[in-house]
Amino acid sequence: MESGGVLYYLLSGRYLLNPIYRVLGLEEFEEKLKIRNILKNATVNRSFLASPGLELIDAYKEQMHFNREEAGLILSSLIRLHIDYRGFFERIKGQGFGIDIKPILRLLFSEEKIVRSKALELLVEINDKDMVNPLLFHLKREDEP
Repeated sequence: MESGGVLYYLLSGRYLLNPIYRVLGLEEFEEKLKIRNILKNATVNRSFLASPGLELIDAYKEQMHFNREEAGLILSSLIRLHIDYRGFFERIKGQGFGIDIKPILRLLFSEEKIVRSKALELLVEINDKDMVNPLLFHLKREDEP
């Protein structure tokens, strides 16, 4: 195809697309875009991530950076599904973007005692001054019969 004296090539054949995808690593780009969409949807819907989404995130966690909201969402989802969060937590701490505690605070109202205790443990490790009042409120509520 030629336009204005410049020659353009169309990549319409599968025999051209597959090698280009492989060389440029575009499959990886599509997977990362899928992760971003999963995180965005869960953040907007104020929901937790499901296991397949967390597995995809785990595969690319070393190659991606996550903002505060995404980090809080991922950590709270890991705790909710009883998956060890320590490796991801150390990675997020090293990035220095911080962690949004709102999704983790929602876990304090879970029916499962293990989930509540892991959420408390993580909140203590995060050591965020904005969580003191909600945490004290929760502890007071836990002590009441």
